[in-house]
Parts: sequence; structure tokens; C-alpha cells
Amino acid sequence: MGKQVIKPIFVLCICFLLLPAFGVLAHDHMLTEKTETVDQIANSVKELKLGIGPYTIGEYLTAEQVELAYNNLVADSYAGTKKFYVDDYFVIVDEESNLTLAIYKQQEDVRADEVKKMVGFLMDKFDEPTTMAHEKIIYWAFGPAGVISTQTYDDSKDTGELDILATVKFSSSLEVSPGMSNETVEETASIYFIITSDLLLQKFIEQ
Repeated sequence: MGKQVIKPIFVLCICFLLLPAFGVLAHDHMLTEKTETVDQIANSVKELKLGIGPYTIGEYLTAEQVELAYNNLVADSYAGTKKFYVDDYFVIVDEESNLTLAIYKQQEDVRADEVKKMVGFLMDKFDEPTTMAHEKIIYWAFGPAGVISTQTYDDSKDTGELDILATVKFSSSLEVSPGMSNETVEETASIYFIITSDLLLQKFIEQ
């Protein structure tokens, strides 16, 4: 019973990281609903191969990864999940099944060059983003065929539907521009990215 109560809190916390970028799509679009089981959705999501290093959302930890997670657990993980720190990012998994639910990285008080570095890393890894909001949020949406292009996103406004399986969101407290650098920007920023699947999280709390 306790786990079922806590799960919605966990999802709300994850969704808080996704907003308001998620709202950019949700305002004009309705995500296609999925009726599959957790395993079925996880299988679809893992085919996208979205992750960092050996960790991919939708995949279950290997025995070696479970041991590594146990040795690097973070105390503030949500009930029903395990969160551990590896290299310079966090991984959140289902406590019982070790299904990977989210991967994220946070940095505080970073200069402009570090902001650009994180954006460049994400673009190299996930290609051109789907959309950008307020010059501070960059958003990649993925369907069954891979990243959803800006053109496909714009075209879908006529139907109000997008078949989104997973998302990557980057957020910065500073506006992001191609010409920004430590020499031109004095302020520091809080930045993060998160890789997850809203469909998988929703199904996770329903089971």
C-alpha cells in the first residue's frame, strides 16, 4: 500500500523536471495513449537506445549494474525506486524489477561555456532537437522511428496528436544562444538534462 501511495509523488517530481518543456507539446498536442503493459512499453522505449553510458531507459539493470547501484545509492531516492550516482549523472530504477526509469544530470553555478558544452553533448548524442522554449529549454521528443523533427512537430499541430515514446529535456536558468561564452556572459547558471518516458512512468504507477 505504501509503495502505491508514494509512486505518484515520484512521478510528480520527475514531471516537475520535464515541465514547462513538456507543456510546449501538450498545449497543442495530445500524446497518443498506449494500453500496453509495462514490459511492452519498456521494450518499445529501449529500442530507441536513449541513455548515457551503459544505462538506457526501458532496460533492466544487469547483475553487475545492480551491484554497482547498491554501492552508489543516493539516500534521497523515492520510495519504490532506487537512485544511484555513476560517473557524473543519476540513474533512477524501479526498486523491485531494476527497470531503468530516468537518467539525469544536474550542475549548479556553471559558466556559459559549460552550458554550451552540455547542449553540444546532447545534440551530438540525440541529433537536432524537436523544439525550444523561452531560449532556456531544449526538448527532444522520440517516436517509434526516433527523434521527432521540428517539421513533423509543426505538421502535427493540424491533428493535435504526436506518438511520443520518450523525451530528453535540457533546461538552463540562463538563455542559451550560439554566441554565448565565458567572455560575453558573466552570470552563472543552473542546468540539467533528463531522459525518461512519460508513458513508461504512467504505466509504472498504475501497476
